Amino acid sequence: MRKNPKRRSQSDEEHRPVRKSFALASVILGLSLAIWSGSKTPPGKAERIPLASESGNPQFRFAPQSAPSSRMQPWEPPTAPKQGKLERFMAAFQVAQALTDPMEQETALNRCMVGLTPETAATFLTGLKSEDLKGFAVQRLFDCWATGNPSEAAAWAQGQNDQETCQFFLNVAALRWAANDLQAASNWACSLPEGASRTEILAAVGSEAVRSDPREAVRLGGELPAGTEQTSLILRAAAEWADTDQTSALEWANQIADDDLRQRVTGQIVVASAEQDPAGAADIALQQMAPGEEQDRTVVSIVQSWVQTDPAAASRWVSKFPENGLGRDAIDNLVNLWASRDLVAPGKWLLTLQPGKLRNAGVLAYSQVLKRTDAASAERWASSVTAVQ
Repeated sequence: MRKNPKRRSQSDEEHRPVRKSFALASVILGLSLAIWSGSKTPPGKAERIPLASESGNPQFRFAPQSAPSSRMQPWEPPTAPKQGKLERFMAAFQVAQALTDPMEQETALNRCMVGLTPETAATFLTGLKSEDLKGFAVQRLFDCWATGNPSEAAAWAQGQNDQETCQFFLNVAALRWAANDLQAASNWACSLPEGASRTEILAAVGSEAVRSDPREAVRLGGELPAGTEQTSLILRAAAEWADTDQTSALEWANQIADDDLRQRVTGQIVVASAEQDPAGAADIALQQMAPGEEQDRTVVSIVQSWVQTDPAAASRWVSKFPENGLGRDAIDNLVNLWASRDLVAPGKWLLTLQPGKLRNAGVLAYSQVLKRTDAASAERWASSVTAVQ
């Protein structure tokens, strides 16, 4: 059966407002759902309004959302670039140098110089003005440089205008150089021009050589001008040499032209060797040394050393001495040192001696020791002194 067109047209007209209202409601509902569910949209995914009509009009699409950002951090100023090692050291060094308390300054210096390289010390020192090259802090800094590179430090020190500062730095460099390379330091010291500075540097290098190479110290002593510095260095070197090779040391000493220096060097060698061979040292002192003050001092020193190890042997040697100043000095030292270890034994030995000046000197020394603890015994011993013409 065919439908009546008029009737359909009339029905369409009646329902058109309803369809419009339904479409409008759909739009409103879509907008509401979009707004309500906006927070649930997956990050980065494009969102659009769910219209009833799929027109695809771009003006209704949301732009893609970016990923949600993390919680905002409070603002901070940019971090300053880290200081280099030299800059950090300079800052710490200046703080330490400004301290007035010596202990605090020493502590601060030790702290800031931990791990300091000679190169850093050199860079800092060479950047200072001449008037700033003073004080303990700068001295420590130069010592670090000289320990690592003594030749370079010495060359820089020679260029300083202030004589006192220059000499101090040169002496430090000389000591450090000699500890690292004695021969190179010796050659450098000998090549310096004559003058007070050269003398000081030779003495400094020689002092280091005494411990490591006494023969080289003797050679450096020969480069020094005659005087106290030369004598002191040679005597110390001779004593060290005798510890390792007494025979060679004595052969060299016998070739010294100056009589006084030869006597003193021989005495030094004999005293040094007395610790290992007191009897041999005693023979050399009496046979190779001329009578006089130097021989007397040497003999007394041998007795003082010998009595510590074998007082009986030392006493037999002393008992053969002539009754002169040397004999009296020797027995006086023997009794005093022996009695400090054994109060009875020296008295028994003194009773075996023939009456005379030598025995009297020993008795008087013994009575003085007894006087500290037994006045009556001391008096009896003193009264036993016999008259000697």
